[in-house]
Amino acid sequence: MTIQNKLLHEILKGRDERAGEIKKLNEENLGNIICFTINIPGPYKLSDNYYFAFNEGVLALEEILNAKALKRIKRMSGFEAYFISDKSPIDLKKLTVNLEERHPLGRLFDIDIFYKNLSKISREQLSISKRKCLLCDSPAVECGRSRTHSVEELIICINKLINEYRENNLQEKYK
Repeated sequence: MTIQNKLLHEILKGRDERAGEIKKLNEENLGNIICFTINIPGPYKLSDNYYFAFNEGVLALEEILNAKALKRIKRMSGFEAYFISDKSPIDLKKLTVNLEERHPLGRLFDIDIFYKNLSKISREQLSISKRKCLLCDSPAVECGRSRTHSVEELIICINKLINEYRENNLQEKYK
C-alpha cells in the first residue's frame, strides 16, 4: 500500500470513527451535538499550523457556547472537538455560521450541528448561502468537486491565512 493510499484509508477510517463518536454522544442523550473540525484538503492534516487554527476555533466556540469542549481528539483525518448544548439546533447553527463568517480563520472551520435524532442542520435549511471557495468566488463545494484548484494551491492559501492571523495576533498581544 502506498503512503497516499494509507493516508486516504486513515482519513476514511477517521470519518467513520467521527460518525461513531457522534452516535455515542447521541445515545448518551446529553443534548444537541456540535462537532468541530477544520477544512484541510489533501492527506496531511496534522501540522502545527493546523493545530493552531483548530485550537483557535475551539476557544472561539467555547466562548460563544459558554461551554468547554466535551472531548478533543487527534486522528490522522484531522483534529476534532465535540460540544453538547441544550440551545435549539437552529440557534446553534446561526451562532456557528456567524463564527465561520466573521472569525479571521472561520473559513477553515467546519462546524456541524446534530439534533438528538442525528439529523444534521445545514446552511440551506436556514437560507444561508453556501460557503465560498478560498481562492475564488465560486461555492467551495463546486470547486472541490471539479478540482478547480490544486491541493497545493489551497494549502499555500491556508497556511498564508493562518500565518497572517498568528502574526497579527502576536503584534496585538505586544502593543
